[in-house]
Amino acid sequence: MSNANLMHSSLREAGFTIIELIIAFTILLVGMTGIITMFSAGLTLDREGTLRADTARILDELQPTVHRRLFEQLQQGGDGGLSLTREVVPGFPHLDYDAQCLSMPNDEQGRGYLVTITLYSPGEPDEKTFSYGPLPMILEPDPEEMVQKALEEKLR
Repeated sequence: MSNANLMHSSLREAGFTIIELIIAFTILLVGMTGIITMFSAGLTLDREGTLRADTARILDELQPTVHRRLFEQLQQGGDGGLSLTREVVPGFPHLDYDAQCLSMPNDEQGRGYLVTITLYSPGEPDEKTFSYGPLPMILEPDPEEMVQKALEEKLR
């Protein structure tokens, strides 16, 4: 075998065929698609986690407002089925809330209520709702308000 034939056959075997390139690019494409899909799913989960954490924090901040409004409703002659209509959470324009209130069973004094506060995220592509179950509340005047009223009456 001459040097020219040996060199010619080794050059042919040194490169990739078109089939090998197509297979390599297909594998690369499938891998990149998987990575992009996982990245997108991760962003979605992160956004939902942040929203869930925010709503849990907001729920704590919202309880005094809900308590005050339900107490006002009760003072105006509301019955055991008190409720608040859906409205924007103060300070959080991207969230709405409503509340349903039922008399606590076996409460002889009639002051205990189970309040379910539901938070809504209307700005999301799919409106998400968050409810953290019935919260026990005793609908009485706020102690600070009672002290303030007593001081005002004393000053008169």
